[in-house]
Amino acid sequence: MRGNRTCPLASQPATNPAAAGDLISFLQALPDFRMRRGIRFPQWWMLLVAILSILSGQGSLVGMERYSRRRRLRLLVPRVKCSL
Repeated sequence: MRGNRTCPLASQPATNPAAAGDLISFLQALPDFRMRRGIRFPQWWMLLVAILSILSGQGSLVGMERYSRRRRLRLLVPRVKCSL
C-alpha cells in the first residue's frame, strides 16, 4: 500500500531541536562534489538561494536568478577564494 509508508527520519524525534532546524548548518554539511575549478559561490549558499526563491514563487532558473539579483544586498553574497 502506497499511502501507509512513513518517512523513517520523521518518526524519530530530534535530539537537539535547535540544530535540527538550522537550515544553513544542514546545507553546509552536504558534501560538495563539484570540481574546484570555476567555483564562484559556496554550494550551501546556492542551495539556500534556490530554496528561498522557490518558496517565493520562482520556479524556473531564470526566476531564481532574478530573485538573487533583486535581493543580492540582503543575501550578502559570499565569495570563494581561489587557491591554485
